[in-house]
Amino acid sequence: MITNNYIILAPQGLHARPATTLIRLAKGFKSAISLQKGEKTVKLNSMLSLLSLTIKGGETITVIIDGEDETEASAAITNFYRTAKRSIMKITITKNEQEFDTTAAWRIIAQMLEKRSS
Repeated sequence: MITNNYIILAPQGLHARPATTLIRLAKGFKSAISLQKGEKTVKLNSMLSLLSLTIKGGETITVIIDGEDETEASAAITNFYRTAKRSIMKITITKNEQEFDTTAAWRIIAQMLEKRSS
């Protein structure tokens, strides 16, 4: 299992357009992907579920990924957050209860993907 924490930077929070993109992205993986805010966790497969969290600017969310392609899913979702302009910023990656420095984690992911494509 991989958990990624993000801080929502956009003042309007996580609104419909990036939420739709995030859901479409998550549906492309076999892993179970959920989003948690506080004590509430929803599967990342429904716009209504995601918007029910009412994620506001400045709040921290956690994406939980568990399954056979969790590493690839984590990399894709983190890339989404990194490229979403003024939306969200990455803070930590945790895999199997162990925290990684994000630079080291990206290096590991890049190496894994490189080996996989060889």
